[in-house]
Amino acid sequence: MYGRWCAQSVPILPQLRKRKGRTMRAMLVTTLLSTMLAMSVATSALSAECTHSLTFRIAAEDDLQDVAHTNGHPVEQNILAANCGKLSGDVFTSTDLTKGRYFGQEHQTSEEIDLPEIAWTQPIYASAKFGEFSAQAYFGYYFLDLGKGLNIADDYIQLSLEGAWKVPVSYHGWHATLFARPIHNLPVGIERPLDWLRAGARFDGPLKLQIFGPLNSNFEVAPTSNFNTVGEVPHRQVWRGEVDFSKPVGKHWVLGFGVQYTEYLGFTPRAQATVNF
Repeated sequence: MYGRWCAQSVPILPQLRKRKGRTMRAMLVTTLLSTMLAMSVATSALSAECTHSLTFRIAAEDDLQDVAHTNGHPVEQNILAANCGKLSGDVFTSTDLTKGRYFGQEHQTSEEIDLPEIAWTQPIYASAKFGEFSAQAYFGYYFLDLGKGLNIADDYIQLSLEGAWKVPVSYHGWHATLFARPIHNLPVGIERPLDWLRAGARFDGPLKLQIFGPLNSNFEVAPTSNFNTVGEVPHRQVWRGEVDFSKPVGKHWVLGFGVQYTEYLGFTPRAQATVNF
């Protein structure tokens, strides 16, 4: 749903204790269930305005944003999302498919649980002549495994504010949006703050392929720069891009596939299925 920060991956410390792992599992399950319950209560109160979705995704690896790698292992990702007009939220998980257990010593950096992720999108101005202007404020808490296990030692709180301008020109149903998003990552544990700026353009519109028929298409091209360093991540500026195609299937399902590219990671293909309810 939203951009995620990054750090170089290292193996989990072998001295991670089983008792600590059980405590971690209990804490994360409790937090996940509490978040889902809170989202259900909040969205039920606004049921006339809310939509919900659950996404199942397989990706070549979890990039942890633009300049990190996760040992090149394939991952399975899930996103539980609610959209209530200007307010939206989701819970995101990413699991290394090459490992046998969800939490524990065997896992690599592909472990990530983001909950909650909350965004408020506010329209600012719209006209046929000048286009549409909007702003989005975002908050997310990331349970990350960056070599210390899924504990608060490498967790982050991410704050961002995005400004966007939808250009008042379209071509055969295609639209362009220019955006800029400063991102601040506040460490919960022992890491240091990390600040990013992502700015670029998004394009969306219809596309027809002979094999699949009509598709909804989304493209994004943007450089990402960090202003300070954390852990093993030096100052970098990298180009990134995303291409996603989706096709409704039946009343509730949407199938999609796409590719993300960064200068550091190369191409990361992904496929997903989303059910709306």
